Amino acid sequence: MELQRYDEKRKCPKCGGSDIGDQFYEAGDPGMYSGPACSNWQLRDQPRMDRICRCCSYQWVELPLDSKAEINDIWRTRRRIMKNTKLILGAILGALIGLALGAWAMFKLVLRSIRTATWKRDNHK
Repeated sequence: MELQRYDEKRKCPKCGGSDIGDQFYEAGDPGMYSGPACSNWQLRDQPRMDRICRCCSYQWVELPLDSKAEINDIWRTRRRIMKNTKLILGAILGALIGLALGAWAMFKLVLRSIRTATWKRDNHK
């Protein structure tokens, strides 16, 4: 999520409306909107501008004009970590599914050999 710097002339990214409400919040303040800053705890630890379109009620967050550029670097790093975590979890899940399928196939082979042995025993007395 690449946060843009506050621009009072920016229109709503959803409907293009120009009647936009905005409110500055210090780091740690959850804000008055129930939008992105409240639903994403990582945004709460940064100073931000909560914005809301008065036409369609779309809500988004922008960086204050005096914010540091490294905030977006933090977001890039978090995004990279999340992507790598998803890849690792996907590999683990794939391995577990593979093990389960292998165990199931082995169980079926053992069961088949037991049935075959039992059938041969019962039919060849």
